[in-house]
Amino acid sequence: MSQNASDVNSMDAAVDLQDSFVKIAARLRPRDPATQDDLVQEMGKAVVEMGGRHPLALYRSIAVRRAKDSLRNWFRRSPVDRALYESRQQRDGRFDVFDEAQKQEKFLKNLARAMDWDVPAAEDLIEWLKRSA
Repeated sequence: MSQNASDVNSMDAAVDLQDSFVKIAARLRPRDPATQDDLVQEMGKAVVEMGGRHPLALYRSIAVRRAKDSLRNWFRRSPVDRALYESRQQRDGRFDVFDEAQKQEKFLKNLARAMDWDVPAAEDLIEWLKRSA
């Protein structure tokens, strides 16, 4: 990547983007200050690890990607926290269990068509899955 007048070194970028990182973390984990702090640190670390001189937009996109990856890893490691997060999302109207069930049902119907199953068999499978859940 060629050097540009608007390129910034990684240490300066980490400082310049700090307020942006706080806002991003608040959007990713509302009402969870501890995780927000962790995400801000993770984003700053990603920027510093990049090194060199790059545009701020590149540093910001790398930092956001690292924060999202960090959350994904956290959810994989901690099913209890994931369930708590989903229940909060549901309480606040952001997570719709019915909508998720509809998405799963649509996926199963599409899978049935792709596998050349007859649709009544897919309906039976969906009903069986609902009963067993």
